[in-house]
Amino acid sequence: MTELDIPCPRCGNKQSFCFHETINVREQPELKAQVMDGSIFDMTCAVCGKVSRIGYPLLYHDPDSCLMVFMVDPGNREMAIEAMHKLITVPEVQMAVEDYMIRAVSQPPHLAEKILLRDEKLDDRTVELMKLSLTAHVKERFGQEPDDIVLVKTDDLQFFVMRSPDGMPDLYRFYPKGYVDTAAKYQAFYPTDPEENLFIDDDWASAFLTPADMLQ
Repeated sequence: MTELDIPCPRCGNKQSFCFHETINVREQPELKAQVMDGSIFDMTCAVCGKVSRIGYPLLYHDPDSCLMVFMVDPGNREMAIEAMHKLITVPEVQMAVEDYMIRAVSQPPHLAEKILLRDEKLDDRTVELMKLSLTAHVKERFGQEPDDIVLVKTDDLQFFVMRSPDGMPDLYRFYPKGYVDTAAKYQAFYPTDPEENLFIDDDWASAFLTPADMLQ
């Protein structure tokens, strides 16, 4: 863990903020909830009270769920690719991570989503294809695409939270049957190469399948 003095964007007050380069939730189980709600990335100014979201690179590791997620800068995907190759090219490490889901994201909500999907035993590739289908339907109906879609869980129900261009989020129920049908149709064609599976997001889904295909 690293501490740096960060200025508040509102009042300029500098205060110490802790950066976690690596989080192992077997050793630090209390940090999982902070990652899930995003508070681990929040700095509250001691002077004016402003809460600022500080995104920073880290590796989230859950050895019990066989999950590793790299949080990287959106413009530096090579960092995650390089780190992943170091993991899978060392023989003793390769054996240890062969059952792992290794992913990379660039936003805290997407990190929380990957953790949720692993906990729920859902394939993120299938979920991204479901999001692509939802995006296509929303665009067809309302004439605009959402800025982002993230799967969340509340009261044992799962929802797609859609952030629209006007900034107002919308909720859409996640239906298990839709997940099963999508997986049955496409999972046989999912890539097996670790690098092709590293960034599973809307860009991956768009490259895998076009929205027009999903509407058929």
